[in-house]
Amino acid sequence: MRGLLDITRQRHVSYAPVSIAQVVARVKRDIGPQLARTRVTVTTQLAADLPKIHADATGLEQVIANLLANSLEALPPDGHIEIEALRDGPQHVLLRCSDDGPGVAAALRERVFDPFFTTKSAQRSAGLGLAISQRIVRAHGGSITTSTRIDGGRGACFVVRLPVGESTDLARRDGQLAATPAHTAAIEPPSRDAPRVEPPSPRVLLVDDEAPVRELLRRYLSGHGFVIREAENSAAALALLDSTEPIDVLVTDLRMPGMSGIELLERVQSRWPELATRAIAITGDVVAPEVARFIQRRAFPLLEKPIDFARLLAEVSAAARRVTPPDRPGADATRGRSPAP
Repeated sequence: MRGLLDITRQRHVSYAPVSIAQVVARVKRDIGPQLARTRVTVTTQLAADLPKIHADATGLEQVIANLLANSLEALPPDGHIEIEALRDGPQHVLLRCSDDGPGVAAALRERVFDPFFTTKSAQRSAGLGLAISQRIVRAHGGSITTSTRIDGGRGACFVVRLPVGESTDLARRDGQLAATPAHTAAIEPPSRDAPRVEPPSPRVLLVDDEAPVRELLRRYLSGHGFVIREAENSAAALALLDSTEPIDVLVTDLRMPGMSGIELLERVQSRWPELATRAIAITGDVVAPEVARFIQRRAFPLLEKPIDFARLLAEVSAAARRVTPPDRPGADATRGRSPAP
């Protein structure tokens, strides 16, 4: 998970001459146990004349690890991944990561680098790895694309193109990656007039089994004046709602291990009907049968991943404004606490 939150966090980096062959070898060694469990093989074809590139070694390790993780999640047992590195003219190096999995549909190739976008189960992937990889590559003055395999075979192929010389001035400014993520427009408020909650700050409960997703949502909403509480599953959310701390707004993922977010919302609707009117659902899997049935009922606002942060802010702000005076501190029935006996 190292570096996963780089999409919202500034990280000090060190640019120096880096051997791509050594970086690939380190990543391959690190994922060795996972390869053994899945029986997936990784082969490498690294050109003998590869020059060292001026880069952040840790960042490149993250890119390669993310590409391998993306392939591993798509491959069945006994699958195969190939990493190839070669010169691309005098000033660039190409790094290809190919697998023999299902591949990426042409219609989705532009979206795979969007934060939160994933074609996998919402329980398996947060949809952040490729977005982070793209940001790191761009900070190095390079590019990353996806296509079909160059040998015409079945599977996905990701191509990273990096300059041999020093990175762009933007990338090495003060020795730090720029703090602005690739999806700044989606994360930052649309204008200075965007709704901001005034004291007393409403409490929002975020429920998602993906810690990076909770972290991103927490950072964004807390930056707009909300007090954030987190739960990694529905059981933890119910325990918090049973506690003495009042909750104003509930934001929950729908697809989680164990008790789903749909069941959580049904229980909230039964036990705390007023809070249920201030509940918001998020999902990255609208085609699952249970999610499709949930959408048809239209009982709660629904946000799809990748999340439109401006809409998230609008929905949470609107829900917080529906807190009535009896729900303010000191009330006990409608802000997430069971009525007193």
